[in-house]
Amino acid sequence: MAVNARGTVAKARAVASITMDAESRKRLSEIVSILNKHQLLRRPTPESAKAVLEDLGPTFIKLGQMVSSHSDVFPAEYCETFASLRNQTNPLPFDEIEAILHEAFGDGYDDVFASVDPVALGSASIAQVHHAVLANGDEVAVKVQRPGIKPKLHEDIKLLRKASEILEVADQIGIEFDVSQFIDELDRTVNEEIDFRIEANNLSEFYENNLKRKDIASPRVYEELSSENVLVMEYIDGLSFEHLDELTARYGERKMRDFGKRIVQNYLEQMLEDGLFHDDPHPANMMIRNDEVVWIDLGMMGRLTRGERELMRQLFTAVAFGDSAEVKRTLLIWGHASGQIDHPRLLRDIDSMLARYAGRDIANLDLTNGINDLLNILRGQKIDMPGSFLSLARGLMTLQGTVQHVNPDISVTVTLERYLKRTAVDTMDPFTRAENLAADSYRAAEHMVQIPQATYDVLSELKKGELQVNMQLKNLEEPVNALRRSVERLEMGIITAGLFIGSSMLCMTNMEPKVLGIPIIGFLGFGCALVLAIYLVWKLHDAEKAKRKYRRNK
Repeated sequence: MAVNARGTVAKARAVASITMDAESRKRLSEIVSILNKHQLLRRPTPESAKAVLEDLGPTFIKLGQMVSSHSDVFPAEYCETFASLRNQTNPLPFDEIEAILHEAFGDGYDDVFASVDPVALGSASIAQVHHAVLANGDEVAVKVQRPGIKPKLHEDIKLLRKASEILEVADQIGIEFDVSQFIDELDRTVNEEIDFRIEANNLSEFYENNLKRKDIASPRVYEELSSENVLVMEYIDGLSFEHLDELTARYGERKMRDFGKRIVQNYLEQMLEDGLFHDDPHPANMMIRNDEVVWIDLGMMGRLTRGERELMRQLFTAVAFGDSAEVKRTLLIWGHASGQIDHPRLLRDIDSMLARYAGRDIANLDLTNGINDLLNILRGQKIDMPGSFLSLARGLMTLQGTVQHVNPDISVTVTLERYLKRTAVDTMDPFTRAENLAADSYRAAEHMVQIPQATYDVLSELKKGELQVNMQLKNLEEPVNALRRSVERLEMGIITAGLFIGSSMLCMTNMEPKVLGIPIIGFLGFGCALVLAIYLVWKLHDAEKAKRKYRRNK
């Protein structure tokens, strides 16, 4: 959809001058000027969009990083171009970092740290990391939030919400998606990343989950030294998979293939066993230390409840067996339809998708294309999936790109198939089945105990007239018509009985004039009651004949 750029800019400035305070107007004017400078609204290209995001600062760089992970929504050329936004930004001067550390630890700063390296290990749009040594000799990595970043991020997100209907950049590149939902995801992402206490909790849980797994690790967090804007964690002395040539030269092709398989295996364990998984498994977030795969940068994590993990397992199994009906059922349980679902079409689309991949060797299946096909089907039916589903879909697509980067011969789908077969055997173990049955029985018993109280609450609300019931009933036209006909006959019967009883009572009076010794009003009442009675008998006989005919035809 073409949009007049000059009109859009004018509209944005008009809204800015009416609905925003001075600071917001200044920032929005700056945004509009940068958009105009790079001519993004006139001739949008991936390169001009990336330049705009870099000029606009941390919030928009983060937005670009999110876009690069959303190949399910955005064109591939934009995702590939925006992927470079993950690269390091210019670090802050060390005196600013040291000032933040002094503020965080107060007079005890020198008692906590023996030394802090002034050269940053890494620098991103929100924080930068320095190598340090604690007073007790432990080597740590200290992640320090950039000063003043939090209010700036919040202000930019607020402006994005206000401007989302004005700066229709998405329409310029042919994208149809829910802008407000995307901004909500950006808001959630930013709020999690700027509170390092959330990352500290994720680090602790993730560390415990992988503690007993062989050759898988993550940094140990020093929670007592961490706060909202400073995170102290174990220093990982290793190489990330971004340094692929150096890793390959050190370990060899065979070992690199083992590393890749181990990453896939562990990622499936994170999803299907732990319910806490790395939300962005790209090469920079995995390191090799002494033959161990170490996961780093756990600021953004995906979570799956026990029920969602079971749905995910059912979905993978149904896809593996080509069971389109089970795929459909699982998706409808997991998702939410925002409109009327065309069930036959949905089943046909899923069946067609599964048929496209059925004849291929599982090792050659493209997981990213398969997930994108599924997301397109869901989008066509207006079935909204929860954030947990989109996180795991995005994680699996990113994972496939990572392992292909490590070794093109590694297949995520083959490892997934083996994992499902192995865990299926595990669930057949009688002790495991007994344990699951006992847990299910316990939950069922708990629910049964709650039934009397729940029934009492419903009846109490009903008695007080406070109970509201919302129902959506379909295909009721024929039953309602039948009920209406029955009510009409009942009404006619009551009128007939009333006329007969009233006329009989009149016969007991001396009311004049009379016909055949009956007061004339009573005589007329008997006559009307007789006609109505004959009509009712005829209608009932006619209805009975129609019913018998319907039964014979059926």
